[in-house]
Amino acid sequence: MIPFNVQIAESALKVLQTKTPGGEIEQSATAGAHCTNNTCKKSDAEECVFHPGNAVFHEGLKYWSCCGRKTTDFTTFLDQLGCTRGKHCWKKKEIVTNAREDWFQRGGKVHITIYCKGALPSETSAKSDGLTLEVTINGSTKRYELFGEIAPSESVVVISERKVEIVLKQVAKIGWPKLLKEQTAELAQSSDCEQQQKQLQQKDDEKQQEVLMWNGLNEPSERFTTKKAMIPFNVQIAESALKVLQTKTPGGEIEQSATAGAHCTNNTCKKSDAEECFFHPGNAVFHEGLKYWSCCERKTTDFTSFLDQLGCTRGKHCWKKKEIVTNAREDWFQRGGKVHITIYCKGALPSETSAKSDGLTLEVTINGSTKRYELFGEIAPSESVVVISERKVEIVLKQVAKIGWPKLCYDPPN
Repeated sequence: MIPFNVQIAESALKVLQTKTPGGEIEQSATAGAHCTNNTCKKSDAEECVFHPGNAVFHEGLKYWSCCGRKTTDFTTFLDQLGCTRGKHCWKKKEIVTNAREDWFQRGGKVHITIYCKGALPSETSAKSDGLTLEVTINGSTKRYELFGEIAPSESVVVISERKVEIVLKQVAKIGWPKLLKEQTAELAQSSDCEQQQKQLQQKDDEKQQEVLMWNGLNEPSERFTTKKAMIPFNVQIAESALKVLQTKTPGGEIEQSATAGAHCTNNTCKKSDAEECFFHPGNAVFHEGLKYWSCCERKTTDFTSFLDQLGCTRGKHCWKKKEIVTNAREDWFQRGGKVHITIYCKGALPSETSAKSDGLTLEVTINGSTKRYELFGEIAPSESVVVISERKVEIVLKQVAKIGWPKLCYDPPN
């Protein structure tokens, strides 16, 4: 039988370090009692040789604070002869019996946990020949006939304040259906086969479900026989775009030249001629659902009304050529009964960005550029929105029927 290495968890180290030094004598000493003074293992009337100090564990070294003889080996530390002579402190042994146990297996190791408080490192050990395990805690020994073979030299005992854990290194990294050798290997193999069959059956069921779902996706929504009105979408502005809009430099400056079709970029001025400019020199403010310009503070909750507010200042136009969005990169995906179309473009103006639909046809306008989509399925325009961000515009389409779209656009039959 090969003994295991013994390790002490931090919780147990703290208890050991704060243990009251010995020298006291209890009123009576029963048969089988032992001296509890540090490193004294006698249980007779001989003089006690012990360490009155506390155990110190620092940077891998182990020593008693009373004499300071340092070592890196825990067994050597426990076997150090005491530096003080005195009287025994008798205490009846606490035998660990019927302690609650648990076990699990992970990463080629089997962990056995014995829940008991006050396991003494000097009286806690484990040893094995590979198939038989013997565990001793405070004088109580238990024997295990293990299900599989282990490597004793690579197995350890870990002592904590309230439990002792035996970590067994497996020779063969296979599953143990039970800790003890009560079930044959043939049964274990059959249980593994049953588990594999269940996994394969589950995968087949998932594949069949995928096929059934896909069969219902190939038919697009029927086209309308009569023309329907185009319903505009609600427009929302993301926080990133709000910051850009709030920090926009107020107008009043005139560029050197104005080309045909150019428009004034001063806040709320939409004219493109030589008329006098009415604009807001302040910044846009969005706070607690209210929208207003910092220069006049006419507050409103409606974004369209906010954009249509007449300017509070007269000045000159600031001309800038329109930036037409063409050939912008697009992407789309479907999730939770909604279809998301993302158009990647920087500087989309809220006043010139919109979307509308009759349910099957979608029109998106960004900075004067309009694109038309014949959608694969029907949507609800009143529940769909446009979200303007600093570098992209996202159109979120609410589906009428929550089914998968294999493609975004409808391909008319030949």
